[in-house]
Amino acid sequence: MLSANKEKLDSYFTGHTHFVVPFFQRSYVWEVDNWNELWDNIIDVKDQITKKQKTEHFIGTIIVKQKLTEEIGSVKYDLVDGQQRLTTLCLLIRALYDTCQDASLKEWIYPKIIFKDSFGRTHIRIEHSRIDKEYFSQIMLSKDKNSIIWQNYKKNSSGEKNQEHRIIQAYCFFREQIEAFCQSDEDIRKLTMIILNYLPVINMTLTDNDDVQQIFDTINSLGVKLTTAELLKNHLYSNIEVTEYYDKYWRDIFEKDEDAISFWNADKTSGRIVRSTIEMFLYSFLVIKKESSIRLENLFNEFKHYLKDRSNNEIIEFAKEIKDYANIYAEFPDGENLVEIGFKETEKRFFHIINGFEITTILPLVLLLYKVVKDQNELNSILEVLESYIVRRTVCKLTTKNYNNLFISLIKEIKKEPNIT
Repeated sequence: MLSANKEKLDSYFTGHTHFVVPFFQRSYVWEVDNWNELWDNIIDVKDQITKKQKTEHFIGTIIVKQKLTEEIGSVKYDLVDGQQRLTTLCLLIRALYDTCQDASLKEWIYPKIIFKDSFGRTHIRIEHSRIDKEYFSQIMLSKDKNSIIWQNYKKNSSGEKNQEHRIIQAYCFFREQIEAFCQSDEDIRKLTMIILNYLPVINMTLTDNDDVQQIFDTINSLGVKLTTAELLKNHLYSNIEVTEYYDKYWRDIFEKDEDAISFWNADKTSGRIVRSTIEMFLYSFLVIKKESSIRLENLFNEFKHYLKDRSNNEIIEFAKEIKDYANIYAEFPDGENLVEIGFKETEKRFFHIINGFEITTILPLVLLLYKVVKDQNELNSILEVLESYIVRRTVCKLTTKNYNNLFISLIKEIKKEPNIT
C-alpha cells in the first residue's frame, strides 16, 4: 500500500484528479436514509462552526488505485471503495451549484465537479459505468441547471418520484434540502466550504502489488454487503484477459437496461429467507455444475471454490454458460404471468405450484431440463410428472426434506447422457 492518510474532501475535487468506477462495482444504491444522514451531519457541523466550536465529521474510508494512462492533464484512479459517498457528494455539490445565483461562486464551484484536461476536453470528476453513467452524466453536464429534472420532480406525486433512478432522486433530494435551508448565496458558500473542508476521510492509495480482489472481499465483510452477483462479477471479470467478455456475457443479460436490472434484483422467497432472482438463478446454475447441494448463504464462496485454479479460458467458458442458462431462466413463467392460468397451460401451472409451495430446490433440475429438452411436448410431459409427484406428496403431508438430494440425483442422471455437461 502506497499510503493511508487523513484527507479533506477538497483534495478529491481539485485539479485534474479523475476517479473511474470499475465496471464490476455495484451501481448506485444509496437511499433516502443515507442522504438524510449525510445532510444532517453537514448541518450539525455547520451549527457547531456557527457557535465557534472546533469540529469535523469523519465520513469513512476511500480506497483508490492509480491507473496507467497516456492522457496528459488527467490523473486517473480506480475507485475501489467509496464510490457511493463520492457520487453522492458530487450530486450534492452540483445541486449547490444549480441553486446559487452568484456568478463568481458558480465559477468557483463548477471545476470541483467538471474539469478540462490539457487538450480542453471536458471530464466529470467521477466516471461511472453501466446504466448509472447515463443519469449521472445528464445531471453533471446539464446546461440549464437541471431545470427539467427539477420541475418534473416538484410536480410529480411522491409515488412517481420513487420511480426515478436513484441518481436523480439523490440530486433532487439535496436540491430540495438546499432550497429549504439556504436563504442566500452566502449560505451556499458556507455549506460548500463545510463539505470540502470539514468532512474528512481516510484515503488509502494502492500500488500495483496490492491484491485488489482480497481488499474488495475484505471491504465486503464490513458495512453494507455486496450481493453475491456483484462479488461474482468482480471475481470473474477483474482479470484483464477476461474483462473483454464482460459486455457480451454479463452486461447484456443482467444489466442491459433498467427493466433487466429490476427483473434480476426482484425479491424471491427461499424458505423463510428472501433472495433476489439473480441469486436464485446463480444457485441453480452452480448446483447443475457441481452436482451437489449448496448453501445459499455461502453461495459466493462456493463459486470461488469451484473456480479455484481454473484457467482464463475455462473462466471465459464458465461466463458464457452463465449467460446461456440466464437467458433460459429469464423466460420462466413468473409474477403476473401466473395470476390467470388455464388448466391446460402446463408450464404456468407447474411454476404456479412450485412458487406457491416455495419449492426452490427443484429449480436447478428445471433449469437443466429447459436447457437440454428441445421438444416442448416432451418437456411438458416431464413437468406434469414432477407436478404430480409434488402435489401428491403435499396432499399426503409428506416432508420435502429429501427433495434436494432427489433432484440432484436426477441432475446427475441427465448429465450422464452424451453431449450434456
